[in-house]
Amino acid sequence: MVLRFPYLTQDIKTAPTLKIPRADDKGFYEFKAYSFGELGSYMSYELIHEISEGLTKSVRRHFPDFDVVAGISYGGRWGFLIAYNLEKDYVQFWSTYGYRRCFLKALADSGLYKFVKVTSAYDKKIFCYHCKSFKMIKENNEKVLVVDDVISSGKTLDTILNELINKLDVKVVGTQAILAKSDDYKKLEEKWGMPIKFLKKVRR
Repeated sequence: MVLRFPYLTQDIKTAPTLKIPRADDKGFYEFKAYSFGELGSYMSYELIHEISEGLTKSVRRHFPDFDVVAGISYGGRWGFLIAYNLEKDYVQFWSTYGYRRCFLKALADSGLYKFVKVTSAYDKKIFCYHCKSFKMIKENNEKVLVVDDVISSGKTLDTILNELINKLDVKVVGTQAILAKSDDYKKLEEKWGMPIKFLKKVRR
């Protein structure tokens, strides 16, 4: 069965391209500002419905056995919809961008939250997560499905998978995304020994 995504395809074609200085200061990174990604804003009901249904069908097909959805930052909103549609629990790695330092310090001092530093092709980010949530997942021996919006170089996803598997010691069954911008995801599949699925793929 071939799934077609006319609204998603149109959104990908019409997304503006931004030139952003690379995090390593080696030139610029051409960033496509998809409305369903981290720089998006307006999304039609049709696009939301199409992506939500497409992700849910893909997860049902490729990941029949898992307990918890872990969303990554802006991709987390899609993970939340998958969790709702499939009646699964939900946790999130959320971006600390825009939060005041005193607030983040209070989170760190509480001992309830931890931070993960990520250097992607175009940015340096810090993600935060709730420790107790993942402690419960580990204690209950639950399986986690990671959900992201766009996979570019794969550095963000690689860092999150390392945190989940090597530091939090939870079982990850794979990753579901909306878009892969290249074949770089294959390196992560090989490295972590798990499938990475997406609705569409484009060439950078």
